[in-house]
Amino acid sequence: MNVVFCSQCPAVWSFMLTAFLGLWSQQVSAVSVVPIPKIAAVGENVLLSVDGVSGDIEGFNWYKGESINTNQMLRYNPFRTPPETVFSPYEGRVRGFPNGSMEISGVNIKDNGSYTVQIQTNIQDVVATVTITVYEKLSKPSVTANLTHPVEQRDSLALTCGTSIAAQTVLWFKDSQRLTSDDRMSLSQENRTLTISNVSTTDSGNYQCEVMNPVSHSTSDPYKLIVYSLPVEQHDNMHDNTWQTAVGVTIGAVLGAALLTITAVLYKKGCNCQRKGNDAGGNIYEVPDVSGVPPHQYSNIIPQRQEGIYINTLNPKAPDSTYTRFSYGAVPMITEIVFHTA
Repeated sequence: MNVVFCSQCPAVWSFMLTAFLGLWSQQVSAVSVVPIPKIAAVGENVLLSVDGVSGDIEGFNWYKGESINTNQMLRYNPFRTPPETVFSPYEGRVRGFPNGSMEISGVNIKDNGSYTVQIQTNIQDVVATVTITVYEKLSKPSVTANLTHPVEQRDSLALTCGTSIAAQTVLWFKDSQRLTSDDRMSLSQENRTLTISNVSTTDSGNYQCEVMNPVSHSTSDPYKLIVYSLPVEQHDNMHDNTWQTAVGVTIGAVLGAALLTITAVLYKKGCNCQRKGNDAGGNIYEVPDVSGVPPHQYSNIIPQRQEGIYINTLNPKAPDSTYTRFSYGAVPMITEIVFHTA
């Protein structure tokens, strides 16, 4: 028996193995999964469409995530009735198709992420992964300001676009013209706040913000901005100054007249002097004689009688008085004394 050694056999086997692996790689890489639509809105149905499978499909499995054997969603066996088994919590939301595809109905934000399919055919076992992205549909935004009456060259104004966090892009407009940052206008990191430094009357106008994401866009109602050149109190009340001044003068005059009348009445009642008469020199008033006032009206003087004559002396036995002044009874008030010489 002769043994023949082939010096080129290793090279031939290497070429055949490379060709086989290349063909197998082409078969595996030909399998693709595409989400339809590629970017979904909350509430839509998404089809994870499988294409390029070689051979007859004997079964497949779908998993949530980037690997198999964990978090299984669906098992499909075409030889069973019914062919599919859906696992919790996906019952009623997913279904399989004979070509290996799977549909998810009513997607939500939690459905964002990767999905992996494992397909068994009569000639191969393939695995492919796909990622889906779900966005909220944006509601109508609104514009609010930190100041309601900004004053020129005094205030800085901040306009905020109130919108969902799902907004990826925020644009600002004034009188339908797109706004960008400049020396006085600046935008926050996500463009949600527009700040105007040292506002001017030229900044007055209608401001709007527009929000967008891959599945929707919406524009706010116009926010009418008025920048005042006067302090807001003066601007709001300047048309009322005339009648307010007139009312003030009238009230002041009435109160003044009433005060003068009250003062005159009190003065007349408080004066107990009697008018004596007139002469060429002026008025002469008679001063009442208070010498006959009984001594007992003075609280800190003790009347004493010596030799039939009343005299008033301080009580030598009385303690130091706590009074700071003498306390008198009702004594007629002397308003004026006028002396005249012949």
